[in-house]
Amino acid sequence: MVKKVIPLSVLCSLILGLSSIPIDPLVLPSLYKSIAVPNSASGGNFPLLPAVQFFGVLSYQDRQGQIAYGRNYYCRIMEYDYNSDDDILYIFETARDGYYISPLIENFDPDSDDGNPQLDIYIACFTYNPNLRQVVFNAQGGMIYGFASSISFNVGLDLLIEKSLNVTYSDSKLPSMWLCEDILRTYENWNVGSGYMPPRISIVWQDGVNSYRSCENVSCFITEVNSIHPFPEAFIRYIRRDSADTVVHETARGYMYGYQNELAGCPGQHGISKISTPGCAWTEGWAEFLPLYINGDPCYDFGIGPCSESGIDLEAPNFRDNPAFFNFGPAVEGRVAAALYDLVDMENEDFDKTNFSLYRIARTLYFLPAEKSFDDFWNTWIDLGNGFYREVDSTFFLNTLGRKNYLPFINKGS
Repeated sequence: MVKKVIPLSVLCSLILGLSSIPIDPLVLPSLYKSIAVPNSASGGNFPLLPAVQFFGVLSYQDRQGQIAYGRNYYCRIMEYDYNSDDDILYIFETARDGYYISPLIENFDPDSDDGNPQLDIYIACFTYNPNLRQVVFNAQGGMIYGFASSISFNVGLDLLIEKSLNVTYSDSKLPSMWLCEDILRTYENWNVGSGYMPPRISIVWQDGVNSYRSCENVSCFITEVNSIHPFPEAFIRYIRRDSADTVVHETARGYMYGYQNELAGCPGQHGISKISTPGCAWTEGWAEFLPLYINGDPCYDFGIGPCSESGIDLEAPNFRDNPAFFNFGPAVEGRVAAALYDLVDMENEDFDKTNFSLYRIARTLYFLPAEKSFDDFWNTWIDLGNGFYREVDSTFFLNTLGRKNYLPFINKGS
């Protein structure tokens, strides 16, 4: 079998061919280029060795310090060369459990520069999936985060060789893998729950960096594009790296923008329990709802969840609250988020009688014209014939949003 070495130009063409939408002009780092030729390297005749297969698992420490598996990562099996560019032997995507196995690869390096033609192997994996159009990269130069295993020098006679990669807290780039998991988890649950294909998401994060472009000391979604930034970007500031809800929040804004090509802005400071504008409350409330659904708990957390000390439980607020502490109405983002969550959650309470699939909410988002307020969402729900109007209005009333048009025990206009 002839070993396939794929030049970078061919690789780029291959990646571009996977999607009708071009990828970012991002940079894949060169992970190994500083190892000296070992003293043991020498010339001579070597026997022809049989082809080999490589297998292994990509794993990492998650936010809680537990072992997690890197699913759906773009990875390469690389052949290390001391004095020239490393060769790409095989490109693959990890499975859900982080596992991979290669085809047979000939154990021969035609451009060996260490005196031994046996392969010198490592695997490299990146926070990137060209098929799903999901990526995490840094704030300086748009470089995708890359991780490499150790190098196995001069692979011998074994026919099946394990080559795994585990990333730990000792690597400052580790949080990029947490963010990558957040957007891949969102992709999967959105696709399965709604039936719609998620748009491309580009996450920007970097160790120690809390501001980026127009995001001054805040995580935010940036719609402005130019020759340097050809796609919208979601920036996650360094101090929010532990918050999966923050990552899904900005991803949710990317979904809304991807489907509707516009986002309502907010006039200055805004908060979950405070009144702002109907447009701001709709956009932010939507983006606070989706993390609750994706991450599986009713609290919006600014750190490690669920329901941390800094978290806000959006299942608890209702029409009995003191509005001085949690404002009422469709101009309050927390009320919008809670109402949307009550439509799909399993915990029904008084007035909350709904447990719909995500599809019903996504359907209203997907069809244009774009909703600019919660009232627009409610009107689109009715226009699409989603039904269950009395039950939905009851849920909205619980969250101080119902118009009381369908509740039989409340007079219209009261």
